[in-house]
Amino acid sequence: MIRVSVSNIFYDSGRIKISDVNAPFSVLVEGHAGGIKGSDTFCAAVSALGMTMVLTLASTDGLEQKVEQRDGFLKTEAVVEPEESVIRRTEIILEFFITGMAELARIEPQRVAVLFNDINSNV
Repeated sequence: MIRVSVSNIFYDSGRIKISDVNAPFSVLVEGHAGGIKGSDTFCAAVSALGMTMVLTLASTDGLEQKVEQRDGFLKTEAVVEPEESVIRRTEIILEFFITGMAELARIEPQRVAVLFNDINSNV
């Protein structure tokens, strides 16, 4: 199973907000979808969404990101400048990623789960 864990991110009714812009947020994707390695389209979808998020965050001025990646593991931790345009761009990128992951979890709940550390979040 693939687990997507996010912290310092609030999700409600399809909208993403960084809970505390003075603290880092993180996104962790770990595990495997359970298909044949190298030919599982579900796993490829998760990987494409994750890498698109990381690369798009990396192109965001005013965001400092640390990325760790290895087989079955992708983690990004970032701090965003407290400027409204930077915050909003970051939230849109995260919204794109989390919406895609939530849809994959809806389609194949035995293969992916999205977990929030913020108790007020709802997927």
